[in-house]
Amino acid sequence: MDPSSANQVPQLNDYDKFYLLMLKWRVIRLFNPLCYAANVTSVEDLERQVTTNLEELRRKLPSWSLSPSFKEDLETIKKLIEDSKTVKYEDLPSLLVRDPENSYKEELEAAGVHIIQKDHVSPQAKIALGRPYSGDVYYAQWTQHHDKIDVVLRYDLGPAQRELFIREAKIMTGLHHEYIMKFYGAVILGSYADSVGLVVELFSQGNLEEFRVPSLFHAWLYASQLSSALEYLEQKELVHTSVVEPFVYISSLEKISIGGFMCCYYKDEIDKRRESGYQGDLLLSAVTGHQGHRLDDFSLKGVVAMFSHLVISMFRYLDSHRSSQLLELFPRDKKWPLVCPSGVASLLEQCLAEDVNDRPTFQEIVQILAKERPVKLCFTMSHSSAEPCELSHEEGEKIWVISQDTTRYHGMWFVKKRMGMQDFLKAKRLLKLMMMTKFRMKSEPVELKQNWHTKLLYWKGKVKVCRARLLIIWPG
Repeated sequence: MDPSSANQVPQLNDYDKFYLLMLKWRVIRLFNPLCYAANVTSVEDLERQVTTNLEELRRKLPSWSLSPSFKEDLETIKKLIEDSKTVKYEDLPSLLVRDPENSYKEELEAAGVHIIQKDHVSPQAKIALGRPYSGDVYYAQWTQHHDKIDVVLRYDLGPAQRELFIREAKIMTGLHHEYIMKFYGAVILGSYADSVGLVVELFSQGNLEEFRVPSLFHAWLYASQLSSALEYLEQKELVHTSVVEPFVYISSLEKISIGGFMCCYYKDEIDKRRESGYQGDLLLSAVTGHQGHRLDDFSLKGVVAMFSHLVISMFRYLDSHRSSQLLELFPRDKKWPLVCPSGVASLLEQCLAEDVNDRPTFQEIVQILAKERPVKLCFTMSHSSAEPCELSHEEGEKIWVISQDTTRYHGMWFVKKRMGMQDFLKAKRLLKLMMMTKFRMKSEPVELKQNWHTKLLYWKGKVKVCRARLLIIWPG
């Protein structure tokens, strides 16, 4: 140690001074809530709020204001404020058990993490209670130049979670994918204040745990997008141990994104822990899915099985809306939802193979799901069926084809109306409909707009429109 450094006066900012005083008076548990939820920036600011606006402070921190310890804490805070007027701040770092200065900022900057100034982020409302994996979660506004961006601000609840936050920030800084949650940066309050905040993308529609999958198409779409994100992680040899509903966020009706990267480990990390015979701490960061499913193997093939369970749960939700008549006609193994295309069901079964080596990669899953895209059809005529489970429909009404496997459904196709009703249609009727739909959807070149005679010849296949916009009329 350099002898001259022993006499060096610590460089303390306002947050450091506030933190060290709260540590001295043993109310450190209130530091993060006061700094983030109540936007306290210094001891002087705390004094102003306690003296002139205590009710507003209590409103911002309802859990604390209603706690049995509130009155005692408030008296302690008043003593802390008085102490701040005479205390020698340079002596306070000696209260810390660890090395006085933390290295959070330097560690994160070395990993390429963007550091966001606390005064650039303004919490607006709490949107989730503190959880082991997320901390306290707030809807906030991040000021960038002259723009305000709606974001999520999370702050840690303790040392163990702080380490997870630092790990998450390092991982997410290197991830850039359409279906992966955006990470904007980390908030470090000071060199002596033990606190890490994360600023990430806001999803106003919540996550898959809170969201109803609206249709068969959306279940397929979300599965495809999720598999694309997981293929990207697969390429980086990053194992996501918790592909579960709370970590799949709804960007819009047509788009999902995956988060939860505190639950990720690189393959070489897992291999090293296996070699040392210890991987127990990996389990601590794994989150269980709705049906109690957890990673059955700490590998990319284990993630494949978790993905399968999640996708099954999406289709099972759609299944819960089917009619009792369908249940009676087509009793199914409870393992597989009825409202799931046969090709997708076959893929999901393969993803759950007992031998992990028999499971597909996410690259293969992406390719298979692309081939299994549901067919959307528009009826060209109305049809009223007297048969119990054959769909009646109006002209112009649209359907999704769930399954074309006629062997499963007594010679019929299983279909789903846009608004949720599912039923069956005879395969012959649908094949004819597909031909008619294809014909009706054929685009018409602009050159034909004003010439009805040429237009008629075009639809009869006797006119071709070339790139040079010339019309060639075939004889006959």
